[in-house]
Amino acid sequence: MYGFFNRIRSRACVTVSGAMPEALLNACAAAGIEIISAVPVDPVTLRLTVPYRRLRQVHSLAQKCMCTLSEEADAGAAAMGRKLRHRLTAFVLAVCALGILFVSRAYIWEIEVTGNETVSTGEILDALERCGVGLGSFWPDFTSDSIRSRVLAQLPELSWLTVNVRGSRAEVIVRERIQKPEMIDNDEPFDIFAGKEGFIVEVRALAGSAQVRRGQAVSRGQLLISGAVEDITGGVRGVHAYGEVTARTYYELTAVSPSVQEQKSYTGEEKDRWALVIGNNRINFYGNSSISDSDCDKIYTEYKMEVEGLFSLPVSLVRERSVFYERESVQTDAYQQRLLLEQELHRRLLEETNGGKIIYESFSRSQDGDIISVCLRAECEESIGVSVRKETEPLPEAEPDTIEGI
Repeated sequence: MYGFFNRIRSRACVTVSGAMPEALLNACAAAGIEIISAVPVDPVTLRLTVPYRRLRQVHSLAQKCMCTLSEEADAGAAAMGRKLRHRLTAFVLAVCALGILFVSRAYIWEIEVTGNETVSTGEILDALERCGVGLGSFWPDFTSDSIRSRVLAQLPELSWLTVNVRGSRAEVIVRERIQKPEMIDNDEPFDIFAGKEGFIVEVRALAGSAQVRRGQAVSRGQLLISGAVEDITGGVRGVHAYGEVTARTYYELTAVSPSVQEQKSYTGEEKDRWALVIGNNRINFYGNSSISDSDCDKIYTEYKMEVEGLFSLPVSLVRERSVFYERESVQTDAYQQRLLLEQELHRRLLEETNGGKIIYESFSRSQDGDIISVCLRAECEESIGVSVRKETEPLPEAEPDTIEGI
Protein backbone atom coordinates (compact mmCIF):
# COMPACT_ATOMS: atom_id res chain seq x y z
CA MET A 1 0.00 0.00 0.00
CA TYR A 2 2.87 2.40 0.82
CA GLY A 3 4.40 1.72 -2.60
CA PHE A 4 1.08 2.50 -4.29
CA PHE A 5 0.81 5.92 -2.61
CA ASN A 6 4.41 6.65 -3.54
CA ARG A 7 3.49 6.15 -7.19
CA ILE A 8 0.58 8.58 -7.18
CA ARG A 9 2.06 11.26 -4.89
CA SER A 10 3.84 14.22 -6.53
CA ARG A 11 7.60 13.80 -6.43
CA ALA A 12 10.69 15.21 -8.17
CA CYS A 13 13.90 13.44 -9.14
CA VAL A 14 17.03 15.63 -8.83
CA THR A 15 20.78 15.16 -9.18
CA VAL A 16 23.05 16.72 -6.53
CA SER A 17 26.76 17.31 -7.29
CA GLY A 18 29.36 18.76 -4.93
CA ALA A 19 32.34 18.09 -2.74
CA MET A 20 30.11 16.83 0.07
CA PRO A 21 26.65 15.97 -1.36
CA GLU A 22 25.79 14.12 1.84
CA ALA A 23 25.66 17.50 3.59
CA LEU A 24 22.42 18.17 1.71
CA LEU A 25 20.91 15.02 3.21
CA ASN A 26 21.71 16.26 6.71
CA ALA A 27 20.28 19.70 5.91
CA CYS A 28 17.05 18.19 4.56
CA ALA A 29 16.70 16.02 7.65
CA ALA A 30 17.17 19.06 9.89
CA ALA A 31 14.54 20.99 7.89
CA GLY A 32 12.05 18.09 8.08
CA ILE A 33 12.12 17.40 4.33
CA GLU A 34 11.36 13.76 3.48
CA ILE A 35 13.87 12.02 1.23
CA ILE A 36 11.85 9.39 -0.66
CA SER A 37 14.96 7.76 -2.12
CA ALA A 38 18.70 8.48 -2.32
CA VAL A 39 20.98 6.63 -4.74
CA PRO A 40 24.74 7.39 -4.98
CA VAL A 41 25.97 7.79 -8.55
CA ASP A 42 29.66 8.45 -7.81
CA PRO A 43 31.61 9.84 -4.80
CA VAL A 44 30.49 13.41 -5.58
CA THR A 45 27.01 12.82 -7.04
CA LEU A 46 23.69 11.72 -5.54
CA ARG A 47 20.33 11.10 -7.20
CA LEU A 48 17.50 12.10 -4.85
CA THR A 49 13.70 11.83 -4.95
CA VAL A 50 11.90 14.44 -2.86
CA PRO A 51 8.32 15.70 -2.55
CA TYR A 52 7.55 18.10 -5.39
CA ARG A 53 6.12 20.75 -3.07
CA ARG A 54 9.45 20.96 -1.17
CA LEU A 55 11.58 21.29 -4.32
CA ARG A 56 12.24 25.04 -3.93
CA GLN A 57 13.37 24.54 -0.35
CA VAL A 58 15.73 21.78 -1.46
CA HIS A 59 17.20 24.19 -4.08
CA SER A 60 17.87 26.74 -1.35
CA LEU A 61 19.52 24.20 0.95
CA ALA A 62 21.70 22.92 -1.93
CA GLN A 63 23.13 26.42 -2.46
CA LYS A 64 23.94 26.72 1.25
CA CYS A 65 25.71 23.35 1.12
CA MET A 66 27.70 24.51 -1.95
CA CYS A 67 26.13 21.82 -4.15
CA THR A 68 24.76 22.00 -7.65
CA LEU A 69 21.21 20.69 -8.06
CA SER A 70 19.65 19.83 -11.40
CA GLU A 71 16.12 18.53 -12.00
CA GLU A 72 15.72 15.33 -14.00
CA ALA A 73 11.99 14.59 -13.97
CA ASP A 74 8.86 14.78 -11.89
CA ALA A 75 6.16 12.14 -11.48
CA GLY A 76 2.88 11.46 -9.73
CA ALA A 77 -0.70 12.62 -10.10
CA ALA A 78 0.16 16.32 -10.06
CA ALA A 79 2.84 15.89 -12.72
CA MET A 80 0.39 14.09 -14.96
CA GLY A 81 -2.13 16.85 -14.41
CA ARG A 82 0.42 19.48 -15.45
CA LYS A 83 1.14 17.53 -18.62
CA LEU A 84 -2.54 17.13 -19.44
CA ARG A 85 -3.12 20.86 -19.11
CA HIS A 86 -1.31 21.30 -22.42
CA ARG A 87 -3.22 18.40 -24.00
CA LEU A 88 -6.86 19.37 -23.68
CA THR A 89 -8.17 16.43 -25.71
CA ALA A 90 -6.29 13.89 -23.63
CA PHE A 91 -7.46 15.60 -20.44
CA VAL A 92 -11.10 15.53 -21.55
CA LEU A 93 -10.83 11.85 -22.57
CA ALA A 94 -9.29 10.96 -19.23
CA VAL A 95 -12.09 12.76 -17.36
CA CYS A 96 -14.71 11.05 -19.54
CA ALA A 97 -13.14 7.64 -18.91
CA LEU A 98 -13.19 8.22 -15.16
CA GLY A 99 -16.80 9.36 -15.41
CA ILE A 100 -17.79 6.26 -17.37
CA LEU A 101 -16.10 4.01 -14.81
CA PHE A 102 -17.85 5.82 -11.97
CA VAL A 103 -21.28 5.64 -13.63
CA SER A 104 -20.80 1.99 -14.72
CA ARG A 105 -20.68 0.91 -11.08
CA ALA A 106 -24.40 1.67 -10.87
CA TYR A 107 -25.17 -0.89 -13.61
CA ILE A 108 -24.90 -4.67 -13.64
CA TRP A 109 -22.48 -6.02 -16.23
CA GLU A 110 -21.85 -9.48 -14.82
CA ILE A 111 -24.20 -11.99 -13.15
CA GLU A 112 -23.03 -15.12 -11.34
CA VAL A 113 -25.48 -17.79 -10.14
CA THR A 114 -24.51 -20.25 -7.39
CA GLY A 115 -26.31 -22.90 -5.36
CA ASN A 116 -28.40 -24.43 -8.17
CA GLU A 117 -28.23 -28.11 -9.08
CA THR A 118 -31.45 -29.24 -10.77
CA VAL A 119 -32.63 -25.81 -11.96
CA SER A 120 -30.39 -24.64 -14.79
CA THR A 121 -28.53 -21.34 -14.70
CA GLY A 122 -30.24 -20.31 -17.94
CA GLU A 123 -33.71 -20.68 -16.37
CA ILE A 124 -32.68 -18.54 -13.41
CA LEU A 125 -31.16 -15.86 -15.66
CA ASP A 126 -34.32 -15.79 -17.80
CA ALA A 127 -36.48 -15.32 -14.70
CA LEU A 128 -34.20 -12.54 -13.45
CA GLU A 129 -34.37 -10.86 -16.88
CA ARG A 130 -38.18 -10.86 -16.74
CA CYS A 131 -37.94 -9.29 -13.28
CA GLY A 132 -35.69 -6.50 -14.51
CA VAL A 133 -32.32 -7.91 -13.44
CA GLY A 134 -30.10 -8.38 -16.46
CA LEU A 135 -26.99 -7.05 -18.12
CA GLY A 136 -27.16 -3.25 -18.07
CA SER A 137 -29.78 -3.08 -15.30
CA PHE A 138 -29.67 -0.06 -12.97
CA TRP A 139 -29.33 -1.92 -9.67
CA PRO A 140 -30.30 0.96 -7.28
CA ASP A 141 -33.85 0.62 -8.68
CA PHE A 142 -34.49 -2.79 -7.17
CA THR A 143 -34.12 -4.53 -3.82
CA SER A 144 -33.25 -8.11 -3.05
CA ASP A 145 -36.62 -8.71 -1.33
CA SER A 146 -38.68 -7.57 -4.33
CA ILE A 147 -36.60 -9.63 -6.75
CA ARG A 148 -36.83 -12.70 -4.51
CA SER A 149 -40.63 -12.69 -4.34
CA ARG A 150 -41.03 -12.21 -8.11
CA VAL A 151 -38.48 -14.88 -9.11
CA LEU A 152 -39.78 -17.47 -6.64
CA ALA A 153 -43.26 -16.99 -8.09
CA GLN A 154 -41.88 -17.94 -11.52
CA LEU A 155 -39.65 -20.79 -10.33
CA PRO A 156 -41.47 -22.87 -7.72
CA GLU A 157 -38.48 -25.27 -7.69
CA LEU A 158 -36.58 -22.63 -5.67
CA SER A 159 -37.19 -22.02 -1.97
CA TRP A 160 -34.93 -19.00 -1.45
CA LEU A 161 -32.98 -16.45 -3.48
CA THR A 162 -30.88 -13.37 -2.79
CA VAL A 163 -29.02 -10.90 -5.00
CA ASN A 164 -25.79 -9.33 -3.72
CA VAL A 165 -24.35 -6.49 -5.79
CA ARG A 166 -20.67 -5.57 -5.54
CA GLY A 167 -19.71 -2.81 -7.89
CA SER A 168 -21.12 -3.82 -11.26
CA ARG A 169 -21.18 -7.54 -10.47
CA ALA A 170 -24.31 -9.29 -9.17
CA GLU A 171 -24.00 -12.54 -7.24
CA VAL A 172 -27.25 -14.55 -7.20
CA ILE A 173 -27.40 -17.22 -4.48
CA VAL A 174 -30.28 -19.70 -4.64
CA ARG A 175 -31.52 -22.62 -2.59
CA GLU A 176 -33.61 -25.30 -4.24
CA ARG A 177 -36.79 -26.68 -2.72
CA ILE A 178 -36.55 -30.17 -1.25
CA GLN A 179 -39.04 -32.27 -3.15
CA LYS A 180 -41.54 -34.35 -1.20
CA PRO A 181 -40.83 -38.06 -1.49
CA GLU A 182 -43.27 -40.05 -3.56
CA MET A 183 -45.95 -41.49 -1.33
CA ILE A 184 -46.70 -45.16 -1.85
CA ASP A 185 -50.18 -46.46 -1.26
CA ASN A 186 -49.75 -49.64 0.73
CA ASP A 187 -53.19 -50.82 -0.34
CA GLU A 188 -52.34 -50.56 -4.03
CA PRO A 189 -51.56 -54.02 -5.47
CA PHE A 190 -47.97 -54.53 -6.59
CA ASP A 191 -46.01 -57.65 -7.59
CA ILE A 192 -42.26 -58.18 -7.58
CA PHE A 193 -40.74 -59.60 -10.75
CA ALA A 194 -37.19 -60.66 -11.61
CA GLY A 195 -35.23 -57.91 -13.33
CA LYS A 196 -32.44 -60.34 -14.24
CA GLU A 197 -31.94 -64.06 -14.63
CA GLY A 198 -30.03 -66.07 -12.03
CA PHE A 199 -30.18 -68.59 -9.18
CA ILE A 200 -32.10 -67.60 -6.05
CA VAL A 201 -29.92 -67.26 -2.94
CA GLU A 202 -32.42 -65.78 -0.47
CA VAL A 203 -36.07 -64.70 -0.49
CA ARG A 204 -37.41 -62.32 2.16
CA ALA A 205 -41.09 -61.63 1.57
CA LEU A 206 -42.27 -58.96 4.05
CA ALA A 207 -45.65 -58.57 2.37
CA GLY A 208 -47.16 -60.88 -0.22
CA SER A 209 -46.45 -64.52 -0.99
CA ALA A 210 -43.10 -65.82 -2.24
CA GLN A 211 -43.33 -67.67 -5.56
CA VAL A 212 -39.74 -68.96 -5.69
CA ARG A 213 -37.40 -70.74 -3.30
CA ARG A 214 -33.69 -70.89 -2.61
CA GLY A 215 -31.62 -72.60 -5.35
CA GLN A 216 -34.28 -72.14 -8.00
CA ALA A 217 -33.29 -70.74 -11.40
CA VAL A 218 -35.35 -67.77 -12.56
CA SER A 219 -35.48 -65.86 -15.82
CA ARG A 220 -36.01 -62.17 -16.41
CA GLY A 221 -39.69 -61.24 -15.99
CA GLN A 222 -40.57 -64.20 -13.74
CA LEU A 223 -42.85 -63.53 -10.73
CA LEU A 224 -40.90 -63.61 -7.46
CA ILE A 225 -43.29 -62.25 -4.81
CA SER A 226 -47.00 -62.03 -5.57
CA GLY A 227 -49.24 -59.30 -4.21
CA ALA A 228 -52.23 -61.64 -4.24
CA VAL A 229 -52.80 -63.13 -0.78
CA GLU A 230 -55.61 -65.11 0.78
CA ASP A 231 -57.76 -63.26 3.31
CA ILE A 232 -59.60 -64.64 6.34
CA THR A 233 -62.72 -65.29 4.30
CA GLY A 234 -60.89 -67.59 1.91
CA GLY A 235 -60.90 -65.06 -0.91
CA VAL A 236 -57.94 -63.36 -2.60
CA ARG A 237 -57.05 -59.72 -2.14
CA GLY A 238 -54.30 -57.62 -3.61
CA VAL A 239 -51.59 -56.03 -1.44
CA HIS A 240 -48.43 -54.08 -2.07
CA ALA A 241 -45.76 -56.77 -2.18
CA TYR A 242 -42.63 -55.93 -0.19
CA GLY A 243 -39.44 -57.92 0.08
CA GLU A 244 -35.98 -58.56 -1.23
CA VAL A 245 -34.87 -61.36 -3.49
CA THR A 246 -31.14 -62.01 -3.74
CA ALA A 247 -29.85 -64.09 -6.62
CA ARG A 248 -26.55 -65.25 -8.01
CA THR A 249 -26.13 -63.71 -11.44
CA TYR A 250 -23.61 -64.23 -14.23
CA TYR A 251 -22.19 -61.72 -16.68
CA GLU A 252 -20.18 -61.92 -19.87
CA LEU A 253 -19.09 -58.50 -21.09
CA THR A 254 -16.79 -57.77 -24.03
CA ALA A 255 -14.89 -54.67 -25.08
CA VAL A 256 -12.76 -54.13 -28.19
CA SER A 257 -10.30 -51.46 -29.29
CA PRO A 258 -8.01 -50.94 -32.29
CA SER A 259 -4.28 -51.32 -31.64
CA VAL A 260 -3.47 -48.62 -34.21
CA GLN A 261 -4.95 -45.23 -33.35
CA GLU A 262 -4.73 -41.75 -34.76
CA GLN A 263 -2.92 -39.13 -32.68
CA LYS A 264 -2.24 -35.43 -33.07
CA SER A 265 1.23 -34.29 -34.07
CA TYR A 266 1.51 -30.53 -33.62
CA THR A 267 3.36 -28.74 -36.40
CA GLY A 268 4.24 -25.65 -34.37
CA GLU A 269 2.20 -23.37 -36.64
CA GLU A 270 -0.12 -20.99 -34.79
CA LYS A 271 -2.44 -18.19 -35.92
CA ASP A 272 -4.31 -15.61 -33.85
CA ARG A 273 -7.58 -13.88 -34.59
CA TRP A 274 -8.98 -11.05 -32.47
CA ALA A 275 -12.50 -9.83 -31.81
CA LEU A 276 -14.10 -7.15 -29.65
CA VAL A 277 -17.25 -8.04 -27.71
CA ILE A 278 -19.45 -5.16 -26.54
CA GLY A 279 -22.48 -6.46 -24.67
CA ASN A 280 -24.12 -9.03 -26.95
CA ASN A 281 -22.42 -7.69 -30.08
CA ARG A 282 -19.18 -9.04 -31.52
CA ILE A 283 -16.85 -7.13 -33.83
CA ASN A 284 -14.36 -9.36 -35.66
CA PHE A 285 -10.99 -7.85 -36.58
CA TYR A 286 -10.65 -10.23 -39.50
CA GLY A 287 -12.49 -10.83 -42.74
CA ASN A 288 -13.10 -14.10 -44.49
CA SER A 289 -10.47 -16.17 -42.79
CA SER A 290 -8.65 -18.93 -44.62
CA ILE A 291 -8.12 -20.85 -41.37
CA SER A 292 -9.85 -24.21 -41.64
CA ASP A 293 -11.86 -25.51 -38.70
CA SER A 294 -10.32 -28.97 -39.17
CA ASP A 295 -6.86 -30.18 -38.17
CA CYS A 296 -6.39 -27.44 -35.59
CA ASP A 297 -7.22 -26.85 -31.94
CA LYS A 298 -9.07 -23.66 -31.02
CA ILE A 299 -8.01 -21.87 -27.84
CA TYR A 300 -10.19 -18.94 -26.78
CA THR A 301 -8.91 -16.36 -24.30
CA GLU A 302 -11.12 -13.51 -23.10
CA TYR A 303 -9.65 -10.34 -21.63
CA LYS A 304 -12.39 -8.51 -19.75
CA MET A 305 -12.30 -4.80 -19.02
CA GLU A 306 -12.69 -5.07 -15.27
CA VAL A 307 -10.98 -4.72 -11.94
CA GLU A 308 -12.08 -7.41 -9.49
CA GLY A 309 -14.26 -5.90 -6.79
CA LEU A 310 -14.04 -2.38 -8.27
CA PHE A 311 -15.77 -2.18 -11.66
CA SER A 312 -16.67 -4.26 -14.67
CA LEU A 313 -17.65 -3.14 -18.18
CA PRO A 314 -19.48 -5.23 -20.84
CA VAL A 315 -16.43 -4.95 -23.05
CA SER A 316 -13.92 -7.72 -23.63
CA LEU A 317 -11.20 -8.58 -26.11
CA VAL A 318 -11.27 -12.15 -27.38
CA ARG A 319 -8.25 -13.94 -28.82
CA GLU A 320 -8.89 -17.06 -30.90
CA ARG A 321 -5.68 -19.03 -31.32
CA SER A 322 -5.53 -21.86 -33.86
CA VAL A 323 -2.87 -24.50 -33.15
CA PHE A 324 -2.36 -26.73 -36.17
CA TYR A 325 -1.56 -30.44 -36.12
CA GLU A 326 -1.28 -33.40 -38.42
CA ARG A 327 -2.92 -36.77 -37.92
CA GLU A 328 -0.65 -39.78 -37.75
CA SER A 329 -1.29 -43.44 -37.02
CA VAL A 330 0.50 -44.71 -33.92
CA GLN A 331 0.86 -48.26 -32.68
CA THR A 332 -0.41 -48.25 -29.10
CA ASP A 333 0.98 -50.29 -26.24
CA ALA A 334 -1.09 -53.49 -26.30
CA TYR A 335 -0.58 -54.11 -22.58
CA GLN A 336 -1.76 -50.63 -21.59
CA GLN A 337 -4.70 -50.89 -23.99
CA ARG A 338 -5.79 -54.17 -22.40
CA LEU A 339 -5.57 -52.61 -18.93
CA LEU A 340 -7.82 -49.75 -20.04
CA LEU A 341 -10.36 -52.18 -21.47
CA GLU A 342 -10.33 -54.24 -18.26
CA GLN A 343 -10.93 -51.10 -16.18
CA GLU A 344 -13.82 -50.11 -18.42
CA LEU A 345 -15.38 -53.58 -18.17
CA HIS A 346 -15.01 -53.59 -14.38
CA ARG A 347 -16.69 -50.18 -14.20
CA ARG A 348 -19.52 -51.46 -16.39
CA LEU A 349 -19.93 -54.50 -14.14
CA LEU A 350 -20.25 -52.28 -11.07
CA GLU A 351 -22.98 -50.30 -12.85
CA GLU A 352 -24.83 -53.47 -13.83
CA THR A 353 -24.81 -54.94 -10.31
CA ASN A 354 -25.78 -51.57 -8.73
CA GLY A 355 -24.17 -52.18 -5.36
CA GLY A 356 -24.21 -55.96 -5.55
CA LYS A 357 -21.40 -58.23 -4.45
CA ILE A 358 -18.86 -59.48 -7.01
CA ILE A 359 -17.92 -63.02 -6.05
CA TYR A 360 -15.62 -63.85 -8.93
CA GLU A 361 -14.40 -62.20 -12.11
CA SER A 362 -11.86 -63.19 -14.73
CA PHE A 363 -10.58 -61.67 -17.96
CA SER A 364 -9.64 -63.32 -21.24
CA ARG A 365 -7.70 -61.42 -23.87
CA SER A 366 -7.16 -61.90 -27.61
CA GLN A 367 -5.93 -59.94 -30.61
CA ASP A 368 -7.08 -60.42 -34.18
CA GLY A 369 -5.01 -58.27 -36.49
CA ASP A 370 -5.33 -54.67 -35.30
CA ILE A 371 -8.27 -55.41 -32.96
CA ILE A 372 -7.68 -56.06 -29.25
CA SER A 373 -10.52 -57.86 -27.44
CA VAL A 374 -11.04 -58.33 -23.70
CA CYS A 375 -13.85 -60.48 -22.27
CA LEU A 376 -15.00 -60.28 -18.64
CA ARG A 377 -16.82 -63.19 -17.01
CA ALA A 378 -18.18 -62.59 -13.54
CA GLU A 379 -20.33 -64.20 -10.86
CA CYS A 380 -22.22 -61.83 -8.55
CA GLU A 381 -24.83 -61.71 -5.80
CA GLU A 382 -27.38 -58.91 -6.08
CA SER A 383 -30.99 -57.97 -5.53
CA ILE A 384 -33.01 -58.68 -8.70
CA GLY A 385 -36.55 -57.79 -7.58
CA VAL A 386 -38.50 -55.09 -9.48
CA SER A 387 -41.85 -53.79 -8.22
CA VAL A 388 -44.54 -53.69 -10.90
CA ARG A 389 -48.14 -52.45 -10.55
CA LYS A 390 -50.66 -55.21 -11.15
CA GLU A 391 -52.43 -53.28 -13.90
CA THR A 392 -49.24 -53.07 -15.97
CA GLU A 393 -47.77 -55.80 -18.08
CA PRO A 394 -45.00 -57.91 -16.46
CA LEU A 395 -41.43 -57.61 -17.64
CA PRO A 396 -40.83 -59.49 -20.90
CA GLU A 397 -38.93 -62.71 -20.51
CA ALA A 398 -35.47 -62.85 -22.06
CA GLU A 399 -34.54 -65.51 -24.57
CA PRO A 400 -32.75 -68.47 -22.91
CA ASP A 401 -29.55 -68.02 -24.99
CA THR A 402 -29.30 -64.21 -24.67
CA ILE A 403 -25.93 -63.01 -23.32
CA GLU A 404 -25.68 -59.51 -21.92
CA GLY A 405 -22.60 -57.63 -23.03
CA ILE A 406 -21.20 -54.44 -24.51
